[in-house]
Amino acid sequence: MPGSEAGDGEGGDLPHAEPDLRTISPEWAWFRRLPPGLLDWYGTLVAEGPRLAAQAGGAAVKRDETWTAEEYGRAHEGRVGVLLADGTVPRPVYFDSNSGGSGWEVTHWSVYDGQGPYTPRPRAHSLRGECSCGWTGTPRTLDPAPAAFGDEDEDQDDDGRAFREAGMQQAEDCREDWDAHIATVTESTIPLPAELDTLLQTLNTHLEDLADTSPLAALKAARTLEIMARRSAYRPARDAQRLDPAEVAAGLGLDEDAADELLERCVSRSR
Repeated sequence: MPGSEAGDGEGGDLPHAEPDLRTISPEWAWFRRLPPGLLDWYGTLVAEGPRLAAQAGGAAVKRDETWTAEEYGRAHEGRVGVLLADGTVPRPVYFDSNSGGSGWEVTHWSVYDGQGPYTPRPRAHSLRGECSCGWTGTPRTLDPAPAAFGDEDEDQDDDGRAFREAGMQQAEDCREDWDAHIATVTESTIPLPAELDTLLQTLNTHLEDLADTSPLAALKAARTLEIMARRSAYRPARDAQRLDPAEVAAGLGLDEDAADELLERCVSRSR
């Protein structure tokens, strides 16, 4: 099973940072009542807002939690998708910032809670795993059903918290669906000879053991492998550039653009 890592779309992982609650505008009032599993993600989003906005030239910063597998990168970037009751996909939710003229366009599933101080945000009906390759998983209906909102902000905060707590398990199931999709992608790629596959796994085990006893020796071995990989990739990459791009992409589990970038990198790094 390929290893995967969580990211934050449009810029990669965000370092942990404590939010300054004084910069949170009314749209973010529910932030203070987030369950622990979501608090870090939103806290970092708020704290990193000014830096990200500066990088975007003052434009709205797009944010979402995404997953990638080391083998496939952005060619198979997963996320939790949202469907409304009519089966449509909602637009990103815009949150303003009191610290400047920019804000965030957030597509994280937890913002679709049907609340908001001005115009209510759309209410998610179901969640599903999605992948940048176009794959979508089975929709998972959210439970409990939307409650009747009261007039008090605290009532809405409580309902929104219940919505997010209930959705966290569904979101985790969506992640598992995407993991299964990645396993299917791996099975569809060109297989390695069994002897070579076993050799690579054995080598990886030896390197991990060596790292425990002699980190420098493990680093030297890894550097040697890096040089070997760069040299050995040149000829097959050059030959693969003459093949049908669709065949190359399918064999590597990538889209055609990612496969072309890989071949170019292998050829250029070996010169």
